Amino acid sequence: MIADAIKNALLDWGVVVVPDLGTFWSEESGAEVSPSGNIIKPPHVTISFSKSEDDVEMYSLVVYISKTEDLDEDEVAIQVSMFVANLQQRLEDGETAPIGDLGYFIQDDSEEIIFRQRNESNITPESFGLPKITATPLMEDEIEEEEEEYSQFEEEAPAKRPIWLFIAIPVIIILTAGGYYFLKPSDEQPKEEITQEKVIEVEDNDVEEVEEETTITQETKKEEPATTVEKTKEPEVAVEEETPEVDASRNGNYHIVISSFGDQEKAELAVKQAEKKGFDHVGIIVSKGKFRVALKGFNSHQDAKTELPKAQSKFKGAWIWRN
Repeated sequence: MIADAIKNALLDWGVVVVPDLGTFWSEESGAEVSPSGNIIKPPHVTISFSKSEDDVEMYSLVVYISKTEDLDEDEVAIQVSMFVANLQQRLEDGETAPIGDLGYFIQDDSEEIIFRQRNESNITPESFGLPKITATPLMEDEIEEEEEEYSQFEEEAPAKRPIWLFIAIPVIIILTAGGYYFLKPSDEQPKEEITQEKVIEVEDNDVEEVEEETTITQETKKEEPATTVEKTKEPEVAVEEETPEVDASRNGNYHIVISSFGDQEKAELAVKQAEKKGFDHVGIIVSKGKFRVALKGFNSHQDAKTELPKAQSKFKGAWIWRN
């Protein structure tokens, strides 16, 4: 029970303090490749240990178990102390003291307690059960042979073009330009005169048409009485664009519990206080006769863990719970 609680606390908090023993903390690492290049290790979590108990008030294992299991803190404290005493007795007898499937403690010649994580231990839910992959590295000789073949293709000289082609192209260009110059028609001036006459005739016709239009419009203005037409502007109809409402609901199984009550009315007041402090998706979860006020519906443990520091800044005892 205690070893499983340490594992779950590391998943939720990333650090947990065991009274009278020390502090465990976890560090997430991505996939790694061995120096030889033929072993690929999946994403994993490295667990470390220190005898320091500086954060015991915030990350105590006793508090974590009492909240997640709805047990009395005094009873949990007794169970944890018995677990620690059993570990210390094993170490004094020269034995190894295992911590579930996380690892084990040993004691060196200077009576210093050392924690060693098991190689097969991986508490990351996303990569649980993934084995190491052994790949065959590519030999340098094969790479050099491929580079030599590729360079041979690059060094092949292009086919030579015949010399007469380079001589014939300029000659053809010169002959074409000379023939165009000598055969160019010399009747450009008459064409220009004809076009000018056509332009003048068109302009005269345009002037006559303009004069006719002006006389017609003047006569019509004299005959028609002046009438005023009132234009009524139709009222513009304002079209409201419907904006789709964004569904901001979350339906995950991970929640951040900020407080617990035995009375529903007190829990509802706590929900209103949390909403005033700027938190969304605040609700009440009923479990084992308790009314838990929580930030509900995170889709993954990582999402809830990202939001946990913000919740703990306003509610010191906030913790992650999965139902």
